[in-house]
Order: sequence, then C-alpha cells, then structure tokens
Amino acid sequence: MRNFIGKSVSLFLILWLISFNGNTKTENCFGLDNKDREQKYENGNFFRSIVNYDSDLIKTAMSAMTHSCMVTQKESSETFKLLSAKGWELITEKGLSAKNSREGIIEPRAGRAYVAYNKSINTVVVTFRGTGVKGMGKGYKLKLIKNALTDSNLRLKKLMWLPIFRNKKKSSYSVTESFKKWKGLTRETLKEWKDIKVHNGFNKEYNRFAGTISKRIESFLYKNKKNPKIYCIGFSLGAALATHCGIHLRLRFGINPNVLVGASPRVGGRDFQKSYDKLIKNSARIMLEKDPVPQIPGNIIKKLYKHVGHKLLPLYHDKKMGQRLKEKALKLITHSWNNARVGRDVFAFIKYHNYLKYKDALRKHLSMCKSDCKKGTLENLAKIERDFGNK
Repeated sequence: MRNFIGKSVSLFLILWLISFNGNTKTENCFGLDNKDREQKYENGNFFRSIVNYDSDLIKTAMSAMTHSCMVTQKESSETFKLLSAKGWELITEKGLSAKNSREGIIEPRAGRAYVAYNKSINTVVVTFRGTGVKGMGKGYKLKLIKNALTDSNLRLKKLMWLPIFRNKKKSSYSVTESFKKWKGLTRETLKEWKDIKVHNGFNKEYNRFAGTISKRIESFLYKNKKNPKIYCIGFSLGAALATHCGIHLRLRFGINPNVLVGASPRVGGRDFQKSYDKLIKNSARIMLEKDPVPQIPGNIIKKLYKHVGHKLLPLYHDKKMGQRLKEKALKLITHSWNNARVGRDVFAFIKYHNYLKYKDALRKHLSMCKSDCKKGTLENLAKIERDFGNK
C-alpha cells in the first residue's frame, strides 16, 4: 500500500509539471501558413472514415488535434469564438444551437468539453480538454491541480455512469428508471459491463460529464434526422474521457461512434479492453515515441491496464519527424518511461506531450502515406503493444 501511494504521488507531480506545458503561450490551432489554413484538415473541418489506414485517417486525426487545441483555450468564450468562426454550432441540452459559451461549453469541476455540430460536413464532435489549462485565467492553478489529481487516481473501480444502483453490502444491483432508454444496453450486456473496472480518476471525471452529454446528444438526434457522423475526441486526460464517451454513446443510444484520441493513458484493464473493442468498431489512437503519458498507468502497477482501440499510429518527432515506429521500436517503449528520460530530466520530455507537436508529426506522416499506409499495419501495432509484457 505504501509503495502504491508513493507511486501515485510521484505520478501526480509529473503530470502536474506536464500540465504547465506552454500554458502562458498563445497558440495557433490551425495551419502553419495561410495556404495550410485553407485546408479543412488544418482548421478542424475534416472528419471522414477512420476504418482504413489512409490519408483520410491522418487528416481526420489532424482535425481532432485542432479541436483539442480549441477546447484548451484560456477562456471558454475563446473556444466558442474559434468554433463559431470555423462553422461549428455548440449544442445545448435542448438540442439547439448555443448563443454563447455559457450555453454551449460544459465545465464541471476543472474539466471542459463541448458537443458541436458542423452542418456542412454533417458531423458531431464531442471534445474533451486534457490535463493542461491554458493561460492565467481565473482559478487556473486550482484546475491544474484537480486535473493532475484525477490523472493520478490509479485504482481500478467499477463504472459509475451505468444506469444501475449498486448495493455494496449485498453485492447486488438493480437497474434505474432510465435503463429502458439505453438502446444499446440489454440485460445480458449489462451483466458483462456492470463488473468491469476502470481507472477511478477518469471514471469519476467522466461521470461529471455523462448526464449533460447524454441530454445534448439525445435532444440533437431527436431534432436532426440527417444521421450525422459522431466522433469522440480528446488529448491526454481528454483522450481518456473520450474513450469513456465512445462506449457511453454506444450503450446509451445504440449508435456506432468513432473514437479518435491522442496521447491517451490507459483507461482500464484487460476485461475493459476486450469488451470495449468488441463494441467500438471504429477507433484509433495516436502517440509520439517520446511522450510518456501513453505508457501510464501500466508499468506503475504491474501492467494491470491495457490500451483500447483497434488501430495504433505511433510516430517519431525530432530527427525522424513523422516516421512510423516499427514493431521492435514500439516494444522498447511499451510499459517503459526510459524513452522519455523521466528519471534524468523531467523538462526534456514535456515538449512531446503537446497536441500541436502531434499535429506536426501527423502533417509530415501525411506526405509519407502513399508508401507507408498499408492495410493491417495499425491493427498489428495495437495488438503488439497490448500483448507485449503480458508474461
């Protein structure tokens, strides 16, 4: 127990330091120059299929990183302005277009998220902010601490947002009145999911969002009959929440959301991974070689955690910018912090945990896709990473 607590405290301190990365700088969420900014995938307006390893997946990932940048602005009003300028309508709990950030931006505790719709591409995105909180806005230091505490709450606990009452004394449960609204959750499916355990910090944090996200999606789908594409996206802590979002929407509405995340920590154990990947068919994860966050938890507590997702795109930064890691290189960093030099120089790796660095690597990889993008490659890499270190 003492060893576990010590590791949790160490993780908290590291994540707290990571969260300060660039939080006083003004960022350009879009293209590097005016020509780039005209591209839909640079300005957050490109969302297509992520089923295949091709340019569509890479461009969609770049758009997702743009949204991760927009949701992380100093004030929610800035996020609202950026989204509006790019043609996105923020959705309220009544399924209507928000008139201001207070109506459209979701901010429980220290987190931030939004449900937004772009009519021109008939797409809904549910986007979550990561650990970092930008700038010197009101209460930002406290928000940083709260987010870092969420990240470092490593214990595995049962899902909190399922429509059930748990009787801890009798180890039994009963469904709530809302259960009948859960179109993707049968009694049989519930038996499987009720005992599945996940990272307690991410579990608690998503539970704060689940109710309002459910209302916004339900109301919007009722009013909009165009069957929009739906994406759950996020970076870092936001990626963990987007992972919850994907399975929540699948069970709640019986739909098939796309889950596309960057720099995601592991969210649950082997049972969670198997059940998740069985239901979520369209999922992909992006990681940079020297980013330590995708390696946690896992090496900290005897590899109890497993990554979800059918596809993994691991990329180099620095000298090999945009190149994809091969199997051997991926194994070297799986369940290891050595790639990030954590013990020797904390600040040396902070720069790699940044959505714009990810976008840089994706931009470069896009130019390599004709020769690199081969069927089955990303599925194989995801499997290798999950299976490595099991013995």
